[in-house]
Amino acid sequence: MHPTVGGAAILCLLSGCGIAVSVLLTLLKFQSTHECDAAILSACQLGGAFACGQVLSSEWSTVFTDVPISIVATAYYAVVLGLASGLMWRARRFQAVARPLLLWLAWAGLVVVVLLFLYAALKVGGLCSYCVIVYGITAAVFLITWWMHPEGHRAGLRALFTGVSQRASTAGFVALTFVALVLTQTLAYRQQAASSGPKPSCVASGELPGTTLQTGPTAPTGEIALFVDLACPACAREFDDWLREVSERSVDYRVAIYHFPLEGECLPPGSTQVSPRAMEHESCRAARAVECIEKQRPGAGLELARRLFAAQQEVEGRLFTRENLVGFARAVGLPAADEAAFQHCFEYDEQIVAQIREHVRFAEEQKLTETPGAFLVFYDESGEPLQKLVMLKGAKDMPDRAAYLVKARARVQE
Repeated sequence: MHPTVGGAAILCLLSGCGIAVSVLLTLLKFQSTHECDAAILSACQLGGAFACGQVLSSEWSTVFTDVPISIVATAYYAVVLGLASGLMWRARRFQAVARPLLLWLAWAGLVVVVLLFLYAALKVGGLCSYCVIVYGITAAVFLITWWMHPEGHRAGLRALFTGVSQRASTAGFVALTFVALVLTQTLAYRQQAASSGPKPSCVASGELPGTTLQTGPTAPTGEIALFVDLACPACAREFDDWLREVSERSVDYRVAIYHFPLEGECLPPGSTQVSPRAMEHESCRAARAVECIEKQRPGAGLELARRLFAAQQEVEGRLFTRENLVGFARAVGLPAADEAAFQHCFEYDEQIVAQIREHVRFAEEQKLTETPGAFLVFYDESGEPLQKLVMLKGAKDMPDRAAYLVKARARVQE
C-alpha cells in the first residue's frame, strides 16, 4: 500500500471516529451541566482512576470559560478529515500541501493530548475513559502521519515552507476553517444552554425531611435543598455556586443542606448504593460531625460544611479522620472544652445517624443515585410549599441561575 493513499484512508477512519467521540462528549457534557435529569459527567459517581466527572469538570475541560474542550477536538478532527479526504481523492495534486499540513497538525494534536493527560493524571488525580479514547485516536493519527513521511519528520515539517504562496494560502484556509468550526459550535452550545430549562420528567412529589442547616431569608419564596457528600468535589462546586447566588445576587431563596453520604452506617437498611470515594474518605463520619457541631453550637454546621468542602483542596490522603474533624471544628470556633463532647457525638450519637439516614432515604426514594442532587421547592403567597418539586441531578453550570429558578417555578405551576 502506498503510504500517502493508504495513510490518508486510515486517517479518514480515525478522524471520523474522533469526530464521533468528540460530538458525543459535547452532548454528554451539555446534558450533564445544563439538563436537570442527567449527571453522567457532573456528579461524583465513580472512584478509582477513571473519574470522568472530576476530569471533565476541571479547569482545563472548557474553553472560553463555559464551552467544553471537545468542540476544539471536533474541529481538529474535521480539519484532519478534510485534508485526508483530499489526499485520497487526488493524491498527486494535494500531497505537496496536505502532507506537511497533516504532519504539523499531528504534532500539535500529540502535544495537546500529552499535556491534557499529564494534567488529568497529576493535577486532577484521575483519568476519564472518554478522554483516553481521544488520546488514543490522536496518538494513532500521529503514528499514521509519521508513516506517511518516509523522508523523515524534519523534511516533512520543512516542506510546509517551500513553495510558500500555495502552502500559505492552504494553511490559512485550514486555520480559518478550524476557527470557524470552533466558533460555530460555541455559538450553538451557548444558545442551547441559555434556552435550557427543567423538563417535565424532573418534576417530583414528596415532602423533604427536616434539616437545621439553612441560610437565607426567613420568609423565602423558595428553597434550594442540596443533597451532598462532603467528599464530593462536584458537591463543593454546587454548594459554593448556590450560596453565591443567594448572597451576592439577592435571590429570595433559602439554601438548605441535606446529607447524602453513600457509605457506612449512614445508609438506611436495605440500601445497596455505595460510593467508593465516600468510603475512602469516611463521608458518613463527616456528615455526623456537621450535625454534631450544629447541635452544640447552632449556626456552626454550615461553617463546618464549608470548611470540609475546602479541605478537598488542602488535605492529602483521607479527608475525615477523627483528628482532622476535630481540627476543622476548632478552626470554625469550637472551644477546646467542647471537643470531647463533639467527638463523642459524631462517634456514638444514634439520633444524629437516624437523621442522616432519613436524608439518604428520601433521596433514594426520589431515584437520586449520585451526588450532588438538588430539589427546588417553591412557596405560595401564604408561605406554604407547592406540592411539586424540581429535581436536579449533578452539578449544573447554569448561565443564569435566577432565570432558571423562574423557569422551574413555572414548570411546577403547570
